[in-house]
Amino acid sequence: MVIKEKCSSYENIVIFESKENYFICGLDSFNKNYAILQVKRPKSIIDQDDVLELQVLENFENRDIDLSKWMSTEYKASLIHDNVKALFGFVKLSESFYLIIVTDAIPVATIHGQLIYSVQDTAMLPITYRIRNTSTESKYQQIIQSLKFKDEFYFSYTYPLFNNLQNHLQETRFWNAASTTNVNAEGLVESIDQIEDRFTV
Repeated sequence: MVIKEKCSSYENIVIFESKENYFICGLDSFNKNYAILQVKRPKSIIDQDDVLELQVLENFENRDIDLSKWMSTEYKASLIHDNVKALFGFVKLSESFYLIIVTDAIPVATIHGQLIYSVQDTAMLPITYRIRNTSTESKYQQIIQSLKFKDEFYFSYTYPLFNNLQNHLQETRFWNAASTTNVNAEGLVESIDQIEDRFTV
């Protein structure tokens, strides 16, 4: 997967669910471009070796659609969260997979004009369709929920926080130089490829 600094981002996230799947829908700030990630829901108790099945389901560009109506018609899925700020990640406990979402965040800083947000609140959604409420599962849930997420984690829609300062300064100097001097085509392509290589995971 390649992550580019100057790519468009999905700043609005909504989540739908059916008995079989979760659907994580990313929308741009104009609600015109959509990306839908399907998460298949295990139907019962998970095994130690079970893994989640994820699939990019749809990509819509410049489409003006009623997403709730479309998801209901196509997948019989209903909206469960319409104000998700970011996805924290998936976690696997003894009985179920869970999706941890960021439900509240505030802007706290900027890096070269790019907003940085601080996580203020989170929620944990069970992925497995039927969960056995055992004492062990409840204990693990309480441990996750007791973690201090507020003001301890940060994210940005447009700036890669995993990038270290040295690389960022080098790339900033390159883009500034490219905008003020004549750069031949081969040198420009080579430099862009080098930048993208560092974002390959």
